[in-house]
Amino acid sequence: MAAVEPRSDRTPKCHCPIGLAEWSWHLSRWRLFGLWLTVAAQAVTVAITWPLWQARSEPPQLPLLPQLAEWPFGLLLWASLALTLITPRWGWGSHLALLLLGIAGDQFRLQPQFIGLALLIWATASPLGWRIVRWYLVSLWLWAGLHKVLSADWWGDYPWSLLSQAGMDPEGKTLLFASGIIAVELALGLFAIWRPRWGIPLCLLVHFGVLVLFSPWLANRNYSVLPWNVAMALIGSGILWTSSAGLPRGGKEFWTALFLLLLPGLYYTGWLDRGLAHVLYAGNVPRGIIATGGEAREIEGWGELAVPFPAQERLLIEYFRLVAKPAERLLIRSPFTGGRERYFRADAVFSFCGARRRR
Repeated sequence: MAAVEPRSDRTPKCHCPIGLAEWSWHLSRWRLFGLWLTVAAQAVTVAITWPLWQARSEPPQLPLLPQLAEWPFGLLLWASLALTLITPRWGWGSHLALLLLGIAGDQFRLQPQFIGLALLIWATASPLGWRIVRWYLVSLWLWAGLHKVLSADWWGDYPWSLLSQAGMDPEGKTLLFASGIIAVELALGLFAIWRPRWGIPLCLLVHFGVLVLFSPWLANRNYSVLPWNVAMALIGSGILWTSSAGLPRGGKEFWTALFLLLLPGLYYTGWLDRGLAHVLYAGNVPRGIIATGGEAREIEGWGELAVPFPAQERLLIEYFRLVAKPAERLLIRSPFTGGRERYFRADAVFSFCGARRRR
């Protein structure tokens, strides 16, 4: 397992204005392995989702900054990853900047695997990152379970669908499967705080379990998260092995940990996107259905992009603006509207046309 290098003259503290503090001048053998692993995992993830990082017309891009929509971010991200292996501080800084610019150029790219791998790269090359990323992992594990507890879909047909896609007979197994996944994720998050080394078997179980479940031999889906889960299993175990028990004792690390632990709760206000809130396979996301006449189609993503639609109401509406034909309607079902369904109509002027309570 990776060991945290003690502070010495060779591990200086950086006071640079962009906040990349405490970078190692010398990486241990395990840290170097972790750096190569996480960089390779991010490079493979970008390769799997290559069309996502290029300019395209179908499905349409959803830019925050339209002037960035034409940039070839795939090649730029690969270049920054190569630079990270040469100079981790500046390579990772450029990679993070390009990743954020890429997301601003197309919000389809706001996916948890890209953000998670960027943080794991930071953890392997920076003692500060190693400490802070622990709390990102704790937050992810706890909220992955909590979102499922709060999701009506998770207690409905979502586990049935997962088991069926994996080639298993779901009859009589869905409640045990749904409850067991929640219990393991919550236990992992709690162990990661109070008994970190006890969490290592659960960390390996969770992330290698996803790897097996989504592999070509079972569910055969969502390949873009497989490299992330390999890195999470191995780097996450290393972080747990070297972490001390309990919350930080005050200071900036305490407030950072508290921020990371509470932030995903903003998802239920509609102010935080799914990709930042650790909503992982819970099913409690806004859904959009485009209907005309007797036909209907759900807004899903996938295809060559290899990622789901970044399900937020504002993005569903923006997507509908770009693709809707006259007389088509958009139905939005959201877990945040108290059971109401919202309708929009595409005509000469795009307009909201009503809401009703689901029966």
